[in-house]
Amino acid sequence: MLNKNNNNPNHTETNSNPRIPLAFEEWLTVIVMALLALITFANVLVRYFTDQSFAWTEEISIFLMIVLALVAGSAAFVRHAHIHIEYFVQRLSNHKQLFLAQLSALLCSAFFGVLAILSARLVWDDYRYEEVSPGIGVPQWWYTVWLPALSMVIAPWREWDLLSRQKLLAYAEAAGIPVDMKHKQGGAPYSMDANLLHISFEGRHLEDPKAEAEETMWRWTVSPENAPDNPEFIELEYENGDPVAINGERLSPAEMLARLNEIGGRNGIGRLDLVENRYVGMKSRGCYETPGGTIMLKGHRAIESITLDREVAHLKDDLMPRYAALIYNGYWWSPERRALQTLIDFTQTHVNGWVKLKLYKGSVSTVARDSKDSLFDQTIATFDDDGGAYNQADAAGFIKLNALRLRIAANGGRAG
Repeated sequence: MLNKNNNNPNHTETNSNPRIPLAFEEWLTVIVMALLALITFANVLVRYFTDQSFAWTEEISIFLMIVLALVAGSAAFVRHAHIHIEYFVQRLSNHKQLFLAQLSALLCSAFFGVLAILSARLVWDDYRYEEVSPGIGVPQWWYTVWLPALSMVIAPWREWDLLSRQKLLAYAEAAGIPVDMKHKQGGAPYSMDANLLHISFEGRHLEDPKAEAEETMWRWTVSPENAPDNPEFIELEYENGDPVAINGERLSPAEMLARLNEIGGRNGIGRLDLVENRYVGMKSRGCYETPGGTIMLKGHRAIESITLDREVAHLKDDLMPRYAALIYNGYWWSPERRALQTLIDFTQTHVNGWVKLKLYKGSVSTVARDSKDSLFDQTIATFDDDGGAYNQADAAGFIKLNALRLRIAANGGRAG
C-alpha cells in the first residue's frame, strides 16, 4: 500500500514539521516549471495560429523535466514528504523504523553520488564523440553537463538548520520520532552514547568542568553512598585472558558483561568523571558509567599479576596507551592495531585461573587469585626458610653489575 506521509492519520501533518531551508531547490523548481509552462503555451499558440511546429523544443522540455524530477524529489525526501511504502513499516518498532529512515537517507545520498559519477562520464562521451542534438543541432553536452552538477548541488543533506539539541528535539517531536532519556527537568537530554560496555554523558552543565554532575544523571549505577552496607564477593574465571564464568556459571561474553553491569551497578561501581583530549584538538568533559568493565579490568589485572612474565607485563603496560589511542581515534582496522593485537593475544596464552573480588560502595578490591599457570613461587617469595631455593648472596653481584654505569659516571666527574 502506497501512502503519502501527510495522509497517514498516525503521522503529524507535514506543515507542523520544522521547515528545512531549501531556497536553491525552491527557486529552481519555480523557474523550471515556469519555463515548461511557457514552452507548452508557446507550442499551443504556434500550432493554433500557424501550421508550424516547435517540435525541437521537446529536447529542452525533457531536459527541464529531468531537472525538475531531481530537484523536487530531493526536496521532498529531505522534508519527509515523499511517497513511500508504509504497510510494513508501520508494523515495525520505533527503533527499526528509525533504522530504515537512516538507511534510506544513506542510500539516497549514495544514489546521488553514483548519478553524479555516471552522468559525468556521459558528459565526457558526448564531448569526446561530438554528439549533436537532433532537434536544435547544438552540442549534446550542453544539456548533459548540468546533470552531474545538479546531482552534487541538491544532495539530500546539503542544507540543514537543526543546529542545536533543542531544534533536534522539536523536529523529533513533530515527526513522531521517540527520544528516550529526556532530561528530568525538561529541555535537551545529555548527549549519551550507550552500549553493552558503557554509557557516556556530555553536554548541558557538564560543559563547565567545575560543575558537579547531577545525581539524577546516572542511569546504571546507584550512588556509592546508597549502595548496600555489606560487601558482595564474586569469583571470575579466566581462559586465555577472557572472563568465561561468574561464580562457577559459564556465560557468553555478552551475558558476562550484562551480568557484571547489573552486579556492579547495584554496588555503585564504575562511575567516572574526566576531561578528554579529543583527536581534533579540543578538551571535552564527559562522565561515564562502566560497572561491568571496571570489574573485568580489576579481575584481569589480578590474574595477570601471577601469570605474566615481568617484562611481558611491563611491555604490555607500555603499549596499552597506544592501543587505546588507536581505538579511541577510530583506527580499529588499521594494520598497526592488528599488529598490536597479535602481540597482546600472545601475552594472554597463559592468563588462566580465577580471581575473587570484593565489591563495596563503589570500590573493587582483589582478595584472592590462583592459576595452574601461575609464576608465583611461594618457596622463593617466602620470608621464612626457603630451603636454599633463593641465595641472597647472589644479590651482591647483581648490585655491582647494575651499578657499574653509575660508578663509571662518578669516576668521570658526573656524579649527581
